[in-house]
Amino acid sequence: MSRENTPTVQAVTVPTRDAAAHLLLAVYVTRIILGRSREAGVEVWVGELRAALTAVLSQPEVDAVLMRCHQLEREVERAA
Repeated sequence: MSRENTPTVQAVTVPTRDAAAHLLLAVYVTRIILGRSREAGVEVWVGELRAALTAVLSQPEVDAVLMRCHQLEREVERAA
């Protein structure tokens, strides 16, 4: 895809903190299931998205998301 056709998203508005937590969980789970992208630009963008979502949440909310991610990662490893 050429740079001319690349869409630019400046901001993501999340309606609630629960939605931000859910989206953050989805981003982490996607990485658990699919692994890292081979495209450096994708990893940079996903990192920026994670940082933006993390900034919306309190530390206890972030900790809860990360705890759930670790739990899901163990479950996926056991199922494999």
